[in-house]
Amino acid sequence: MERVLIKDTNRINKRIILTQVFLCICGFMFARVGIVNEFFTLGIAYLTCVYKDKRTRNWTTLFLVLGYISISISNFYVTNYLVITACIIIFRRFMDKTRIKFNIANQIVTLVGSIFVVKTFILIVTNFNITSFITIIVECFVAALLVLILTYGIDALLENKIYELTQKETVSMLFMFIVILCGMIDFYISVPIFIEIYFKDILVFMFLIAITYLGGINLGVTVSVVIGSMLTIIGYIPINLCLVYCVSVLFSGLFIPLGKIAVTLGIGLGQIVGYIIFNENIIDMPIMGAYFVAAIITMFIPPDYFGFASWFSTKREEQNEKEHLAHVQGIAVDRLVHFKEAFEKLGVSFNKEHFNTSTLNKAQVDTVIEETLNKMCDTCHLRSFCWEDDVVMMYNCSREMVYKGERNGKIVISDIPESFSNKCPSAESFASVLNYRLDITRQKIISKNKTIETKMLMSQQMEVVANSIDGIANEIENEIVFNKELERQAREALISVGIKVKDIILLEADGEFKALELYTKYCNKSDDIEFRIITSLENAIKLKLELKTHICGSPSGCYFKITKKRKFGVTAGAALCAKGKISGDVYSFMEIPNGKYLMALSDGMGSGELARTQSKITIEMLEEFMEAGLGAESSLKLINSTLVLRQENEVFSTIDVAIIDTTTGVVKILKAGAATTFVLRDHEVIAIESESLPVGIIKDAYIETHNVALESGDILIMVTDGLLSTTEDALGRQEAFKQFILDCQTKDPEQMANFLLNKSRSLLAGDYSDDMTVVVGCIYKKI
Repeated sequence: MERVLIKDTNRINKRIILTQVFLCICGFMFARVGIVNEFFTLGIAYLTCVYKDKRTRNWTTLFLVLGYISISISNFYVTNYLVITACIIIFRRFMDKTRIKFNIANQIVTLVGSIFVVKTFILIVTNFNITSFITIIVECFVAALLVLILTYGIDALLENKIYELTQKETVSMLFMFIVILCGMIDFYISVPIFIEIYFKDILVFMFLIAITYLGGINLGVTVSVVIGSMLTIIGYIPINLCLVYCVSVLFSGLFIPLGKIAVTLGIGLGQIVGYIIFNENIIDMPIMGAYFVAAIITMFIPPDYFGFASWFSTKREEQNEKEHLAHVQGIAVDRLVHFKEAFEKLGVSFNKEHFNTSTLNKAQVDTVIEETLNKMCDTCHLRSFCWEDDVVMMYNCSREMVYKGERNGKIVISDIPESFSNKCPSAESFASVLNYRLDITRQKIISKNKTIETKMLMSQQMEVVANSIDGIANEIENEIVFNKELERQAREALISVGIKVKDIILLEADGEFKALELYTKYCNKSDDIEFRIITSLENAIKLKLELKTHICGSPSGCYFKITKKRKFGVTAGAALCAKGKISGDVYSFMEIPNGKYLMALSDGMGSGELARTQSKITIEMLEEFMEAGLGAESSLKLINSTLVLRQENEVFSTIDVAIIDTTTGVVKILKAGAATTFVLRDHEVIAIESESLPVGIIKDAYIETHNVALESGDILIMVTDGLLSTTEDALGRQEAFKQFILDCQTKDPEQMANFLLNKSRSLLAGDYSDDMTVVVGCIYKKI
């Protein structure tokens, strides 16, 4: 959950910076807007609304003053408003020092008081008349009204509102935008064909595209009418162009379901229609040029408009769903992380002890001697002549016997020192009991070490489980994305071909399509439903797809899982020959998650039923782990530790694993005591050898890993050591096997496996000492 909160905080911080910059720019624009070129009340009313945040307040004041200064040279009346601004600043400083709490009421009083005092003073100094005084009173009321209108929009910006705007806030925002347009310093760039492209026109089109896309056709038309009317009133455009704006928005509104790009193109199409209807078929090239520039800029704006999309009801619902999914992901990740940490701590607790050495230390030797002494000498009436009169000599002799017993495996009569025999009449019995106690002590050490080894193996298993959980958590948090836009497109495409969609889930990982899960009403096992689904989805998503799973007839309907079509395919076959009645070799080839193909071969120790049981255990565990999505190395570590824990039955197995990534063609080969693997490419045979030990022998098994990039037409051949290994290899079996591979004319994996096995058997003339198995995988290009 903490990860989700961090992400949300970063997103909000970016919005705060954008909001502060926007408010400063608004201050500059508002200051430049005057009514009949005399009343610049909008600027000071805007300044009054920006009071909550001190930093924003100071920066906005600076930009407002710059806005007034930018027009003061050509307009004397602006000086009055600079003085009023100074009065507001002074009063705010006073409030800061006296720690008076800022609120909308005292800010309106400050504004109205400043206007009244400054304007009345100027009126008295110049030429007092009742008409001008009434005008001052009216301006005070207008200023207060403007503050009440603007405060809704400015508060929404300052609070970084992430929910739907109210009607008052929407009106306030629209009013602010119109004022910004009026106060903008307009400039243009000269461009061939389009003549002059004005910045104000670009801003109008960007705003119309955003409002229509985010707020819908109704809001878009309303805004286009208001903006067009305002621009007509100030003499910026003729009334017929106001109607062109409305038609543009009407057309773009029809394309809202198709996304932002479609809305942008709709504005352009609507413009052409508008010019035909309302402008006598004459296209206004400067305005069209402004549209094209606005369209290009809009392409680079994120679909959520830096988080401001949440102000509109339609987009807010989408945002709520995204946030809900993000929170669900965060909760799942948080739980998994807790599980991972618990397994890690459990593993560490099992791994704290260290093995005891097989050599007895002084304390253990003393214990052996003391236990023997208590057994043999407590009731002996001659004890006073040996262990009491000559205790040092007797003790040293006993230690000498113990050390000899450690070195030689047991204490024999010849190990008894002569001085000890002379003193003790029961020396041989004493040595026998000493030998027995020594053996018990050694068994205790072995047993304790075995317990410690078991704990270490359990620790290793806990570590693998913890790493696997961590991998799942990272995948959920960083890789899995639910693409709602593509889901909508896929749903519409399926419905258009008659598929009754109940639910659809489209997953992406690292920005690429991963899988699509589709739930439909019962399909009645229609013959062409799979074809229709794949074809329509390929057209919608623009990818080559294939059906992975189709479960038909469940109570809830039908389930389809569709994945990206793999670049490569694998066909596999095998052949085996047992030394006796039952082969100890076991193989497997199967598809596993994430577009991978598993080929595995295990050779149990020896041959017959016991060897087969060992191999079967190994392969079955590997299949289960790989199907569960566990990594190959982690799976083999778990298998090794499990087999070592069963060591009372000496369960040893070689294991040869090849995992082929069908999206890239790269095969990962993992070996533990396995025989050589061969890759046939054209007329060349590549041998991949291993010197590792089988699994189940030692705690920390070394898994040898090789990565090979396969190409279409390559053949992967895995064998057990019965085909290749002999004591001296007088026949050169590995080189001969390479030649057999080159001699094989068929590319069918099963036929090739039988051919290679039969050729190897012929080479040995029936004299083979182990089971023999060949597994062949042929790689071919699918797309």
